[in-house]
Amino acid sequence: MSSDHHYDRAKEEVVDRVLDVVKSFSKVYPSKVTPDVHFQKDLGLDSLDNVEIFMALEEEFKLEIPDKEADKIDSCNLAIDYVHNHPLSSRFTPPFSPSVLCKTSAFCVFFVRFDSNFSVNLITKDL
Repeated sequence: MSSDHHYDRAKEEVVDRVLDVVKSFSKVYPSKVTPDVHFQKDLGLDSLDNVEIFMALEEEFKLEIPDKEADKIDSCNLAIDYVHNHPLSSRFTPPFSPSVLCKTSAFCVFFVRFDSNFSVNLITKDL
């Protein structure tokens, strides 16, 4: 699998998950949410609404968005880029289980490596 394919898959999943978080916000009409939507201009959200969305994104992706960075994020595209480029975010949920990865023994070690695009490469080693 090429790293470009891995990068695309991770980016697509970030897009889907960010949009789902924004769509689930009670003050938003889900049909208006697209990657290009601006929080204030298009969705009518205020700064307190943005804080709630950022908190939901932090929970979804297991990361912290500092206030200094959050102040710069005013659209879904910027939120997607921030999450996708954050080295500690849980950008995608692997579509596999340890039992599928470790076929030769019951004991297995997992290593996670980030490449230059911060894509996750999961490496397993049977013990």
